[in-house]
Formats: sequence, structure tokens, C-alpha cells
Amino acid sequence: MDGLGPEWVGLSVTMPGKRAALARADLSTERAVAVGSANTLVRLPDGRWRADCTDIDGVTGALRERGWPAPAPAGRC
Repeated sequence: MDGLGPEWVGLSVTMPGKRAALARADLSTERAVAVGSANTLVRLPDGRWRADCTDIDGVTGALRERGWPAPAPAGRC
């Protein structure tokens, strides 16, 4: 990521790079930390990278489209 020019404002990360993306990011959302991986990296205006995990939104959105109820929040282990 260090060699990417300023035109790179974000990255979509697939396996097996999701844990590495979380480890490499300068900042991380709470849900990325809770899940332990990141599939989205966004370059912030100051040049740092923020990691997020949008997989959760995708899965819950797909389930809702099929009529499944919204899942209850998971507890911590």
C-alpha cells in the first residue's frame, strides 16, 4: 500500500488478505476489530488507511431480502 499513488482512495480485499489488511491499517472500525479481519481499506485525507469489514452488511442484507429476520447482536466470547 505504501507504493500506491494518491489516485488509490480505497481497496477491496479478499481472502487470504483480510487479516493482513486489518493488521496493516492505521485505523480500524470496531466491527473490523471484533470480526478480526477487514475487506475494505479506505485512504483518509491525511494519507492513513482505515480498515472496515462490510461483509456483515452484505450477509445480513442478503438474508433480509429473502425474508429472514434481522439477527440478534452476537455476544463476545
